[in-house]
Amino acid sequence: ASVSSVKGEGGAGTGAGRGRRGWEGASLRRAAEEQREPHKIFRGDDAKTQLAKLWVPAVEIVNQKGDPSYTNLGLRIFPSGNVEMIKRITAEFGTPYEVTRFPFDRQKLQIEPAIRGQTADQVVLQFDQDDLDFSQVSDDAALNGWNLKTVALSSMPIKGWYGAMHTHAIAALTIARLPGSVLASIFI
Repeated sequence: ASVSSVKGEGGAGTGAGRGRRGWEGASLRRAAEEQREPHKIFRGDDAKTQLAKLWVPAVEIVNQKGDPSYTNLGLRIFPSGNVEMIKRITAEFGTPYEVTRFPFDRQKLQIEPAIRGQTADQVVLQFDQDDLDFSQVSDDAALNGWNLKTVALSSMPIKGWYGAMHTHAIAALTIARLPGSVLASIFI
């Protein structure tokens, strides 16, 4: 993930991230003699063409503001029938912003995927250790005036119509303000 800006007013940040989804497509499972073959890889328009033929969990980013300025798609289909989709996106995301400890504050920049079209007893957004390992700050990521810390994943249901519960996850990048330049301008 990378972050290009943080706006304190309104609690928004513009950033780039990648989301990885995986699910099992039983109809895609190959015969036993084909299980040793490599997985199939599709990118960009080829991935979109393949996805149009598959059932795909309808995940939306509930805190995304407006249209993304960039998206790209990758898809891997394994002989076992498992499907992995990676989507890269650059957009503005609304996120809680706490300023009470300024200029020594820490913020959690969040991306919040959810599935509202199906209830949590039908489809669940879940993660495991492999997803936590995948969800790290890239070595070349930087944000002027901030120290990028860790990424945490959590999940919590959201309420839908008539008491239905829907699956919802939160990927949060913790950033810590570098107070040096802020303090110098305050005391000058």
